[in-house]
Amino acid sequence: AQALPRCPSLTGLNLDNNSIGAEGVMYLAQALPRCPSLTVLDLSVNSIGDEGARHLAQALPRCPSLTVLDLSVNSIGDEG
Repeated sequence: AQALPRCPSLTGLNLDNNSIGAEGVMYLAQALPRCPSLTVLDLSVNSIGDEGARHLAQALPRCPSLTVLDLSVNSIGDEG
């Protein structure tokens, strides 16, 4: 997550199946708004859960270029 702000032209990021978890997504969500060109983010199969989904939800309004977000297979329920 610390390297993302150093990649302003990054358009796609595939982090599927990396066991990131809710805590990892929290750090990623803090960095996402500093990636103005990011259009595709794949976070599938990462055990994000409801807590991680809430972290992402807070960051997404500050990511206007993001058009594709894959959160499949993350045990996200109604609370997330």
